[in-house]
Amino acid sequence: LLNGCSAGGLSAILRCDDFNNLFPPTTKVKCMSDAGFFLDAVDVSGGHSLRRIYSGVVNTQGLQNTLPRTCTSHIKPTL
Repeated sequence: LLNGCSAGGLSAILRCDDFNNLFPPTTKVKCMSDAGFFLDAVDVSGGHSLRRIYSGVVNTQGLQNTLPRTCTSHIKPTL
């Protein structure tokens, strides 16, 4: 089990495949983002870098249709 909290949670999700590759193919690997709080704010470059990061996670993992409709009915899945 690879687990992370806050920024470590994002790392656990982004590096899950790399972690899995460290073990024999018969080993079951699970990755979990425990908790996190990330402000959706404009960064020093004038952009939304966290939106880009989470957009990559949502799109790479194909999460658009697995997120709660109560949220995605009024905000984008990447938020």
